[in-house]
Amino acid sequence: MRGIFFNNILKERGVRQVLDVATGTGFRSIRLLKAGFDVISADDSPEMLAQAFENGGRAGFIMRTIQAGWRWLSRDIHNKFDAVICLVKSLPPLIFGAGPPESAGGILRRPHPRWSLNPRPAQL
Repeated sequence: MRGIFFNNILKERGVRQVLDVATGTGFRSIRLLKAGFDVISADDSPEMLAQAFENGGRAGFIMRTIQAGWRWLSRDIHNKFDAVICLVKSLPPLIFGAGPPESAGGILRRPHPRWSLNPRPAQL
C-alpha cells in the first residue's frame, strides 16, 4: 500500500524521471518501473547493483544502473531527474531533513522547495 501511495505522490507532482539512490536490491526501482516511471538505480555497492539488475530481469525489466553514492552524484551522474529518492533508514537527515546534499540538488530538474515528498514534518 505504501508503494502505491508513494507512486501517486510522484505522479501528482508530474514526476517522470527518477533516480533511486542507494537502490540496494532494486525493490523500489522495480516498483517504480512497473508504475511507468523512467528509473535509473544508483548504489555505492557493485554487488547490490548486480542484485538489482538480476531482480529487475526476473521482473521483466532491464535495469539501468550506475555505481554512485550520495557524495558523488553530480560528479558521476549527468542526467537530470524530476525526483531523487533514497529510502534507506540510515539516512533520515538526507531524506527528511532541511535538504539533500548539494550533489543531489545539482541533478534535480526542478527542485521541490521542501526537498521532500514526505507529507508529514520530519521528527529528527
